[in-house]
Order: sequence, then C-alpha cells, then structure tokens
Amino acid sequence: MFAARIVLLCTVSCLISHAQVNILTANGNNDRTNANLQESQLSPATVSADSFGKLAAFPVDGAVYAQPLYVGGLAVPGGASHNVLFVTTMHNSVYAYDADALFNPVLLWSVNLGPSAPASVVYNGYSDIANEIGILGTGAIDLNRGVLYVVSEVLEFGAPAFYLHALDLTSGHERMNGPVPISGTANSGGAAPLALDPHQHIQRPGLLLANGAVYIAFGSHGDQAPFHGWIMSYNASDLTHQLGVFATTPSAMGGSIWQSGRGLAADNLGNVYAISGNGDYDGARNFGESVLKLSGSPLAVAGSFTPPNWESLSDNDFDLSAGPALVAGTHTVISADKYGDLYIVNGDSMTNAVSGYSSPARCVG
Repeated sequence: MFAARIVLLCTVSCLISHAQVNILTANGNNDRTNANLQESQLSPATVSADSFGKLAAFPVDGAVYAQPLYVGGLAVPGGASHNVLFVTTMHNSVYAYDADALFNPVLLWSVNLGPSAPASVVYNGYSDIANEIGILGTGAIDLNRGVLYVVSEVLEFGAPAFYLHALDLTSGHERMNGPVPISGTANSGGAAPLALDPHQHIQRPGLLLANGAVYIAFGSHGDQAPFHGWIMSYNASDLTHQLGVFATTPSAMGGSIWQSGRGLAADNLGNVYAISGNGDYDGARNFGESVLKLSGSPLAVAGSFTPPNWESLSDNDFDLSAGPALVAGTHTVISADKYGDLYIVNGDSMTNAVSGYSSPARCVG
C-alpha cells in the first residue's frame, strides 16, 4: 500500500460547484465519445498558463487507474446536498469526496472492498501493473437506483478473485444483493468447458450499464497464454442473477477485451459493442482481432468486423486496441489499431466473416 492523491484540473473560473453535467460512466456516456456538449467555459482564451491548472488534491490510499466519476446535487445523510467526486483505487478503496471542498478535502464516506491481489500472485508475476490489483476498471453509476457498480480484484485463500459490488451512493453500503463473485464458463467444443481464470485475466475496460444489466469485460494479463476475452452481464437490480457469459475464443486462444480501459459501448437498440485484441479468428466461434456487435441478452454475436490482415496484426502485436466509440445518434463504430489505422464500421452492416464484409473506411495516422 502507498499514499497517493487524485489531482483535479480545471480553469480557475470554472469552479466545480458550477458544473451541471454528471459523469456517470467511463468516457462520459455509453457512446464512449468523451463529449460534453454542454461545455461553455473552456476555450483557447481560458486554457492558458495563467488561468488553467491544479485546483485541488484529494488523498487516497493507492494508485488510481479508473476514471473518477461525478454526481452533482447528491443528497447525503443529514439532509445536505453535495456535488460528489467518486474515486476508486488499486487498493480496493472507494472514496466519495465533496467536490467543492477544494482547499480542505471533505470525505463524505469511504469503504474498502477487501485485500487487493498482489501483482506477484497474478499469472507469472507479469509486471504490466505494479504492486497490486484492486479496482482497475472504471465503475458505472445508476442515479435511479442510487448505486455505484464496481469490480474489485481481491486476494482470497491465497489466489485472486473478482467480485461485483453495487454501492449506495450516499453511504457506500452494499446493495442489490452484492457483492457477488464473478465467474463464468463457455462451451469450448471439447470435453470440458472453458472457465474464466482470474490468474490470467484483468478487468480493465469500464463497466457498461445498459438494458437493465451491468456488463463487465476482461482481457489478458500481459498476453501470457492461455488467455481469452470475456464479457459477463448481471441483473442491475439483483447481482445474484447472471444474465450472460461470452468468450471471444472459446475453442482457440486470445481475443482479450481491454480497449485501453475504454468501456464497452451500447447503442439505442441495446446492442453492445466491444473490441478484441491479439488472438485467433475463424468467423464462427472465435473472434480475435475483431469489432464485435453483441445482442444485449444473452450476449450472442449479432455481427462483427475483422480486418483482412488480422493474422498479421496479431502476430506482430499491432492489434485493435482503441475503441469502441459510437458516433452519436448512429450505429457507426470507430476503433483503431497500433499501426495508427482508424476503422469506421457501419454497425448495421456487420457480418460474421471477413469475406462477407467490404473494407472499412481507413485513415492512416
């Protein structure tokens, strides 16, 4: 464990108390565009050395990988209303700070969700993440239910394990029958089913809240074989009810869903979009190096796009690694690979084979 601080930057004139836009999920919304169309104060004139910089620092107990979230005008016990900053750490702690207390931090509540998993116990001691793994992916807030959903990785009986939590926004207390252990199996086509192995996977992408469900994606820990990509979904009102399990390569290998931490996306029809990385592809059961469109329930492939040079991308570690993002009001999906190529794919025209889909628009950076 080590002390850390989450630092907040803003223009001096743009005090947090004036903010009216809630940040409830990774990348701002389920399109994952990071767009705040109500922003009116940031401009070349206001973002300067004299008017833009550090406003505050809030103490936390570990590294912060997840995006901080924000809820304005939240009524907390005692009747007061606060603008609240939610921060999660790799030490499995969750903090709710008064976002307006810039000079003397006011902690409204905090909880710890169990002992974090030392990086040394995760598969082969790979050091892509140092020290400890706790809450790595960005959570998601449901204002109607009044909860923050987060996934913790804990050390349990000497081994890593994943848990899904639904924390009350005003107190941090567990709700929705949480926490629940996260597990899942997929039909491997062989004698034994394929099971999610916490030793070989991390929960990096932001959580998705859509279709009355919480969607959770997993990828590899340093691409150490054997690994797969996974998506699980749980009833948002009762976490004990798992709704779906999807593995990207159930009868092969690879296909991590890590997305550089970006959350799974969802469109207005409830379809869920994901990006898989290095791995095998056959267009039938295995979907490495693919843009995936999944039915919201029960998490079945509704369409996909795989670049014709997918095998070269995989062999040379130039996999699809950024995205998905949806162009607002459309089903147009944007992703990118490590070459710097940008893929723009019509989600309504996806098929399940490379040969059945024309090349996407591509912009080489």
